[in-house]
Amino acid sequence: MDLSLFFNRFENMSKKGLELLAPAGTLEVFKNVVAQGADAVYFGGNAFGARAYAGNLSFEESEEAISYAHLNGAKTYLTVNTLIKNREMDVLYEYLRRYYEMGVDGVLVQDLGVLKMVKDFFPNMAIHASTQLSTVSSYGSKFLLDQGVERVVAARELSLKELKHIYDTTGMEIEAFVHGALCVCYSGQCLMSSFLGGRSGNRGRCAQPCRLEYSVCDGNLTNVNQPGPYMLSPKDYCLIDYLPEMDEAGVYSFKIEGRMKSVEYASTVVSIYREVFDRYLSDGKENYKVTDREHELLLDAGSRNGFTSLYLTKKNGKEMMSFKDSSHEKNTLSIEKEIPKLPIEMSAYLETGMPAQLSVFYKDVVVSVEGDMVEKAQKNPLEKATVQKQLKKLGSTPFICSEPMITISEDAFLGVKSLNELRRKAIDQLIYETSGVDGRQALPFKEAYTSDALYEKSKPRDIPSVYISIRTIEQMKTVLAYGLLGATYIIPFEALYDKGQWMPLLEKVKMIDSDSKLIFDLPEVLRKCTIDDLLNHGFKEIINAFDGFRAHSVDGLGLLDSFGISHERILLSSRVYTWSNLTIQHYRELGYVMNEIPVELTEKELMHRNNQQSILPVYGRTTLMIKADCTHQNVKGCDKKSEILYLNDRKDVDFPVWNRCSICMNYIYNSRPYSILDLIGENHLGVKGHLITFTLEDEREVKQVLYSYCNHTIDAIDEFTRGHYKKGVQ
Repeated sequence: MDLSLFFNRFENMSKKGLELLAPAGTLEVFKNVVAQGADAVYFGGNAFGARAYAGNLSFEESEEAISYAHLNGAKTYLTVNTLIKNREMDVLYEYLRRYYEMGVDGVLVQDLGVLKMVKDFFPNMAIHASTQLSTVSSYGSKFLLDQGVERVVAARELSLKELKHIYDTTGMEIEAFVHGALCVCYSGQCLMSSFLGGRSGNRGRCAQPCRLEYSVCDGNLTNVNQPGPYMLSPKDYCLIDYLPEMDEAGVYSFKIEGRMKSVEYASTVVSIYREVFDRYLSDGKENYKVTDREHELLLDAGSRNGFTSLYLTKKNGKEMMSFKDSSHEKNTLSIEKEIPKLPIEMSAYLETGMPAQLSVFYKDVVVSVEGDMVEKAQKNPLEKATVQKQLKKLGSTPFICSEPMITISEDAFLGVKSLNELRRKAIDQLIYETSGVDGRQALPFKEAYTSDALYEKSKPRDIPSVYISIRTIEQMKTVLAYGLLGATYIIPFEALYDKGQWMPLLEKVKMIDSDSKLIFDLPEVLRKCTIDDLLNHGFKEIINAFDGFRAHSVDGLGLLDSFGISHERILLSSRVYTWSNLTIQHYRELGYVMNEIPVELTEKELMHRNNQQSILPVYGRTTLMIKADCTHQNVKGCDKKSEILYLNDRKDVDFPVWNRCSICMNYIYNSRPYSILDLIGENHLGVKGHLITFTLEDEREVKQVLYSYCNHTIDAIDEFTRGHYKKGVQ
């Protein structure tokens, strides 16, 4: 590697304002990607990262890695992008403190309780919103910006226009994936691995059920023609041809996926992107071109049946899917993995009767240290060659020195041990000076932040209120006919598109029962096109017709903020994750009182959660995936007709798939509904309400569920699952 380019790239990056961000699952990979030209590296420690099965770095390895990166002018970002349970929050402070004092430059977070802890105890620590927050709009970015987030990792599904709109509207620093594996589900919205095998993607333990074979069936469970067995497996992402366009769209950090990949893979991909980055920085967009050889090398490094540039250029399409093979294939690569040493200069001054002095020069950093007293030689004076030999013994350090400058008295003597100590002292000081630590210290932890201190024992309350989430007009009519009083109805956003049928029905609700309430249910994923559609259909005009609003994401919270809607009127859905009391406290400080209990927590874990303002899901088909890829389109073409198809897995289990054409998204539901209708009679969790969710149920099934709820029985339900209520996730 040309060392002049190795150092000049930092000046280019700073001048142009771009960052090449590489993954590292081990210390070896970490050093290699820095050596190959990464401007920054993201990595996980031994806990709290979204790649629990990557090698990850120990504290000692992390310290060495951070030091190595800073010596090379690269930044380091720690992944703390999982959901954190109550007891884990108690040890999170000490975990973060060690990395903070090592000099890590930033943390990636999914859980806003983690965000609160970083803000409160670690001054000036950069906070990056993980892609696990599935931020897809300027509203969500603005919401996060107001919370102190410095950078948002954009959802992979966003187009160039959407990225540009976020940047132009908010000025938020954007990090976007540019290469590597694609999740078929919006990150942070996937519960499939969790419910099928207890390995949660929200905990970094995804078992990748999306890479398995599925047969597609119609409503009669008859197989339909399909392009291949791997219906949920996208090709790998490769956007190397679009770097200039992404730059113009406002992307600052270009992220390579692969914390579980080999050193060969990571080094190859980073080196190629570094080369084309530098060409773009020097030659501009007009002369930008990626060679055939570079494309071939990337394919050789590994892919799933080739690459795709969707979603950047198109919302979805069959061409982005790897229907026939889901394995990650690669060719044997012969890549140079030698990590270049960093050149330093040394100047030693050894005068009899004076302390030994050594100065080390690295880039614009100069450190000078003193050692033991230089004595007068009794027999053999110290020779210059001996001093040079000892000072050049830089061993496992990242440095190399060709010819130390030595000034020495003719009768000077200093032992080898003293020379070695002088060298170690100078190198340690140089590493410290370049670490970026500068004596930073975390603020003292407060006992009030522990899970026990934050826990508020539930007060005795009356029978919980019932919340009923509706999908269809027919379901709504059936529920109203059943005669529940004081219920809160969660109305689908499609009511905006069919006001003629829905609005008279909602007016009837208030006439029948003045104590009932209506909550407007925002879409789970709120992209710009979806928001524009809601506004064009009169969302602003119906705000006062509803008692509250249900938000599933930071995008939803940001949208509602833009209309000045009181936070007390907003129900945080179970997908606005509130696993811990610290996270609940953070939302409470922002004015959000009501929340739905996350579906991955167990009954025992809920016993220590603040549930007074929480709604407990007691029945409903869990949405396992929300995806932009359309199964209906892949087997039938895009006819804009919503229907229920089924994915049949290797165990002959059928999972309903609904192509929700109103927002051009697919929902994959669990094969069986979740139900604890027979376990909630005493309200021992002290919740505010119970949530019943109707999705595919017909009139008969709706009546059965309502009967079971009112009588605390399960007998009328044909088949069901307890989900994670008794058995949680790791």
